Amino acid sequence: MYKVKSFNIDHTKIIAPSVTLIDTLTADNLTINKYAIRLCKPNEWYIRPETMHTLEHFFALEIRNILKDVFDLSPMGCMTGFYLTVLCDYKITDIETAITECMSKVITANDIPAANILECGNYKFMDLADAKIICKSFLNKNSINIFL
Repeated sequence: MYKVKSFNIDHTKIIAPSVTLIDTLTADNLTINKYAIRLCKPNEWYIRPETMHTLEHFFALEIRNILKDVFDLSPMGCMTGFYLTVLCDYKITDIETAITECMSKVITANDIPAANILECGNYKFMDLADAKIICKSFLNKNSINIFL
């Protein structure tokens, strides 16, 4: 039986914040890389769903303005970070820099991208103020655990 790769990782040893290459698939001349962008230490802290939804809107848009060949950016179900899938090779530092730039955009934003009835299936389920607190803490290298 197939076991999801992330289920084979000892989550007690994951460091947060961190960016990790967790999977690579090569087909023909195409390389697909999946990165785990971990903002919180698993099983200790998590980001509230409304805040995660807000960050998802910002990251999904902004990461595509910074990196090329982004296929997908999705929140982790455990609410501790995101998965980023790209159609090329990036250094971990490239991903870290892109996330830092995305978080800077959150901090200065007055509105959430695509937070409206036409572009989002749950547009009222967001929290920009909390997203700004998360990003400021992350960028100041403080513990993110204060947000539980």
